[in-house]
This record gives sequence, structure tokens and C-alpha cells, in this order.
Amino acid sequence: MPEAVGSSADRHTTATGSDGGMTISIRLRPVVAVLAMFASSGCRTFEAIDPVTDRDDDAAASPLATGPVELALPHELARDSLLAADSLLAAALQHLGPADGLWVWLTEDAAYLHPGSELILGRADIRTFLHETYPDRHASSATLHRVAGDVSADAHLGYTFGWFDQTSGAAAFGRYLAVWERRAGLWRLAAFLRRDAIAAPSAPPSDALIVAGEHGVSLPGDPDELAAAVSAADQAFAATSVADGYSVAFPSFAADAAVVTTQRDYRWNRAGVAAWWVGWTPVETLDWTPLVGAAAASGDLGYTVGTSTYHYDDGEVQADSRSKYITVWTRAADRSWHWLVDDGNDSP
Repeated sequence: MPEAVGSSADRHTTATGSDGGMTISIRLRPVVAVLAMFASSGCRTFEAIDPVTDRDDDAAASPLATGPVELALPHELARDSLLAADSLLAAALQHLGPADGLWVWLTEDAAYLHPGSELILGRADIRTFLHETYPDRHASSATLHRVAGDVSADAHLGYTFGWFDQTSGAAAFGRYLAVWERRAGLWRLAAFLRRDAIAAPSAPPSDALIVAGEHGVSLPGDPDELAAAVSAADQAFAATSVADGYSVAFPSFAADAAVVTTQRDYRWNRAGVAAWWVGWTPVETLDWTPLVGAAAASGDLGYTVGTSTYHYDDGEVQADSRSKYITVWTRAADRSWHWLVDDGNDSP
């Protein structure tokens, strides 16, 4: 029988288991406002500044801060802008703590997945939860270590993932997965997941396909229709898990560059996925339901957030558990969607 809680986690903690140029809008004032949080100060202390709604006098006075500046950028530079945002997030968490360092980055309709808690939707509710969970920002410190990330061909959707070490009385480790949307020229968090881990992961092998960046094949369309297609793919993924077992479902729906998150190391590429998710037996049922998600208009990248259940019954032992997950999806040339990054944590 697989571990009931805290095993491989990927989406479920319960089972073992080319682009040409593009135009993006860069708003300098919000970036300066975020950077202002980390300015060393003999005259001011660190404080949480909302990079969208709060004003910073120095930034507001800049002639470059009057509106969007449209620049044609190649994909590599657009990706670099996302990775820079992820680095700023890491700095915010270090200097402002796990509450104020995170909530300022969230979109209004963001999803937050915290270990041992229900899925939380909406920036206001997430902010309240974070401040209740971390009342003293100095009591816990986390350092993010990004492993990889990429953006859609239209530079409006992206993802980053990696691991962190933290100190809250005792040293500990974890993993994170972030989904980003570019709104009003600023990268903001649409979904964020953190989970516990046993140790820091090993360095990626040279053949880990995702490390250099992966965002799928651009096949543009209506964003709402594309989001519906991504959700349908996730539902088909779940149906295959129920009908044929997770050992069939996960490799079948994986992208070539897919990565599995575990409590120790990552498992890389489709071969790593298949090796990790062996061992399903008919006494197990792993099922899930996507609840929210989105897709880029460029049609290459999307994500889903949902809840999952695991049931075990061999006639003598019964076990049930619940979890929640984020899945990042990429599109293949044949228009099919495949999961690229998938992670989850336990729910009550």
C-alpha cells in the first residue's frame, strides 16, 4: 500500500508512486516600486508595497513611469523578465517574510495551495490566511532556489519551480511551483504552491529537457476556448487514472520534458515519470477535478488548479486522503495538451 500522506506528491501527496519576436508591455513604475522594498535604509524600514495599487514617490516622479513602453522582444528576453520577477519574489520573501513577501505579488483571483489547508482562492482571503499563519514575519525565513521556468509565446503566461530552505526554529526544506500571468505589464502570481520536503534536491542532470525552458508549440486561439481545452485534458487525465491506474495515466499524458516533484529529488523527462509512477494496483483509486485555470492566447501554455482524492481498499485495510494540485500544461504540434509540471500537497 502506498504512503497515505506525504509521499511523492506531484499533484497528489497520497499515491506512490520557436519562437519569433513578440511585443510585451513593460511598466517601469511597478518594478521600481517593488525594488523599493529592498532599498537599504537608514531612514525607512522594509514595508509591504503593493506593486500595482500603492505609489512610491520616487517611482511616480520618473518620466518613464507614465505608462507602458512597448518593446519587441525575442522569447529569450521575455523569459528573462519572468525569471527576474521570480528572483524579486525570492528577495521579497527573504526581506518581508512569508506573508507580506508573497501576497503583494498575487492577482486578485489567485489560488494559493498551502500544506495541510484547503485550497484558498482570492487575494484578500490569501492575505488573511498568510497573516494568520505567519503572524511574525521574523520567525520564519525562506530562501527560494529556482530550478527552471519559461513563458508562453505571447509572454502573458509563465511558470517557475524550484526548492527552498527555511528556518522557523529548525532548518527545513520545501518545494515551490508558481504560475505567473502578465497583467498591465507586470508579472504577477496567478497560483502558488509550497510543500514540505526532506532534503534539497540534487542538481538536474544534463539531459533534463525542461531546464533550458519549455513552453510547447504555439497554436493561437481564443483564450477562453483554450482554457476549456486544457481543463478537458485534465479531466481526461483523471478519467484515465481512475479507469487504468496512475501508472498508465501519468506517463501517457506527460510531455517529453515533464518533471515529477518528490520529497527528495526531481524525476526528469517522460522516462523519469514512468519510473516514478510504477506500482499501481486495482485496490487504489486516484481521482481529481480541475477547478480553475487559464491558457495563453498563443495556445502553447496553460495551467489547472484542482482538488484530488485517493482511496485504498484491499478488503482488509481502507484509507482515504485529500490533496490539491497545480498542473502546468504544454501543447504539442498535433494540438494535444500534455502536463509538464505537476505538484500538490495534502488537504485536511
